[in-house]
Amino acid sequence: MESQSASWEHQPWYKARPSHLLTETCGLPEGKHLNFSKKDALAFGAYIKAREGDFGNIVTKIPIALDETGAPLKFANLVPQHSMIKLTGVKHKAHARFTNKLGVNDAIWPPPYKASDIDPANNIFHNEIFYLRMNLQIVATSIKNCLSVLG
Repeated sequence: MESQSASWEHQPWYKARPSHLLTETCGLPEGKHLNFSKKDALAFGAYIKAREGDFGNIVTKIPIALDETGAPLKFANLVPQHSMIKLTGVKHKAHARFTNKLGVNDAIWPPPYKASDIDPANNIFHNEIFYLRMNLQIVATSIKNCLSVLG
């Protein structure tokens, strides 16, 4: 799914703190990147745990049970409760945030996926969507930047 980075220039914090994104997405230093393997699983878990406060609800409040309308009923924390989080639920939530809402039992269509267009600079109703997508992108980029190229 594509990010909305082109729209960031319209946000007040972007002009005031352009280095904010570099700080939030830095990941691990070069040479310390982890492989996506069992060998580095504990270190990866420690990295997520250490950044838990920075990542906020994106890792601490992941919906794991939804009602018939798709509203969350129960949440899990990625750090201690990762085994409770199902990939299909994560995919449904991603589609709800980036494309359009899927019903709880709707099938997820095959890739490629494209984020729906938003215009936060000209549509105030898109601001919440924009900030949510931006926060998700910061977390995803930070996690990506802790993994090795092979990882």
